[in-house]
Amino acid sequence: MSLLRFYLLAEKSIRPLLLSSLQKQEQKYCLEISEENAQLRRILGRLSLYYSSKVILGKIPSEENVRFGENGKPIVDGLSISVSHAATTGEHQICVCTASTDSGAEYGIDIALRNKPISWKSSPEKFITKLRLNKSMGTSNEWDQIMAKNNVEAQLNEFYRFWAVKESVLKATGAGASAMRPSRIDIFTETEHPFDLGGDLHLDVTIFLIGRCFIFKLNGTRESEKK
Repeated sequence: MSLLRFYLLAEKSIRPLLLSSLQKQEQKYCLEISEENAQLRRILGRLSLYYSSKVILGKIPSEENVRFGENGKPIVDGLSISVSHAATTGEHQICVCTASTDSGAEYGIDIALRNKPISWKSSPEKFITKLRLNKSMGTSNEWDQIMAKNNVEAQLNEFYRFWAVKESVLKATGAGASAMRPSRIDIFTETEHPFDLGGDLHLDVTIFLIGRCFIFKLNGTRESEKK
């Protein structure tokens, strides 16, 4: 099995160059978005699909071999693949991708920015209260873990971390939020946020429960089954 994880970070100024590297039909798809930063993120997402296939399979897939499921999950022949991108306020836009040849597993990845700016109409305290009142945004167990953090900024970052895990699960299943309620995914963390540990790389030991039937590790392998 081959496994690839990477990120693409690009300045808005090289958007035309990146766009020109795509096939004509892909260029047309990316140009459906007029806002430049959003368009750049879509370009990075498409490049990720082709780059993954080139690195792992040794070939660039044809447009016919790149498809998308009902809820947007990318389907590339020979790969299990997932892509995520996030809007930033700076000159760079970012995209992350994970891909594998493991036919027995489905991979999901999501990216969440820390310390995101809050709308001028709100405040961090009001925003997290609003999130907590929305039952679809988290379970009572998750909110106990979130609110145990020392300040509201840390609480919001922990919420973003949990939500990224939920998005990863939904992407791995291909179900999307319309088919699987995010509140069915109950997350238990066993480590500090990897960002707070310093260094280049840390494993985020996170366990989540779906529908109170299966407990999974973050990498998607089944840890145990409840009868």
